Amino acid sequence: MAVPRLHELEDSFFCALTANDRIASADFAAIVDDGPAASRFARIQIYASAYFLRLREVLVGDFPRLAANLGDSIFDRLVRGYLRAHPSEHPSLRNLGRGMPDFIRTLDSLPRWAADLALLEWTRVDMFDATDCTTATLQDFAQISPDAWPDLVLQPIKALRV
Repeated sequence: MAVPRLHELEDSFFCALTANDRIASADFAAIVDDGPAASRFARIQIYASAYFLRLREVLVGDFPRLAANLGDSIFDRLVRGYLRAHPSEHPSLRNLGRGMPDFIRTLDSLPRWAADLALLEWTRVDMFDATDCTTATLQDFAQISPDAWPDLVLQPIKALRV
């Protein structure tokens, strides 16, 4: 067997962890040695489980009330389905949950409120990371002439979401 190039090895490893491609997973397993305590498949599964648990942890952090209200079993199934439909595609996990509210809306198996709760929680994540901006203070408003108030136009901050 030819020695794979690094990017091929990385792609095969990722496919093995996510089980996105059974053939690539089998190719990767062929180059992994059996260990003294675990088979090659068990060794790969250890990494796959750790990878899933890390992504689940990120999604619990972004959707804590959703996770709590659905319970571990249902939330695990939701996360597995979501990750199959929306695999992580960026080194940063910041945007991993961006599509969760819309994904939940496609599921008949979850209560209707789940998508709304996910949207509320994702909005909270987005607002937390929003760019800081300068806002008006009471002192700023105190300096505005009463005659200017009828023509005053207030602009909301860019991070405002309704």
